[in-house]
Amino acid sequence: MKYETKWSLIIAVLAFLLFNVEMLMGLHEPSNFDTWQMVDVPAGLLILLVGYWMMIKQKRDLQLAGRMSWKQGFWTGAIGTLLLIPTSTLLVFIFITWINPMFPMVFAEKAGQYDYLRDATGLFLTGHVLSTMLVGLLLSVTLPFFLRKSKA
Repeated sequence: MKYETKWSLIIAVLAFLLFNVEMLMGLHEPSNFDTWQMVDVPAGLLILLVGYWMMIKQKRDLQLAGRMSWKQGFWTGAIGTLLLIPTSTLLVFIFITWINPMFPMVFAEKAGQYDYLRDATGLFLTGHVLSTMLVGLLLSVTLPFFLRKSKA
């Protein structure tokens, strides 16, 4: 679990830094919501893709002597996802609680989901957890096909 933990932390910190850079660039303002989406989605997916690729590749090369089955790669990614969800959610919670508490409301309003009776922070965190879980598991299923190696 050494590589899963390492890369889960790296991915979470990079995503946290991305949120901070976006905020400093003014992309978390209501007038820049469309630009934020065009920056955040590809950058977030790139962070996840490269992070999962490196996690599975390092596990294969450094722990499994350069050989890995699809199943081993899948479990590496799945464990990484299980570690990434609480870590990244904690960092997102810190960001939307202390650094930019208005962002979840802007996000909910622009996404057409804002309701005074619903908690925008909870809605944003729920979306974050679900998207991290889905993308993480999707990468865990697909990347091992490209990174598997058997005995030569």
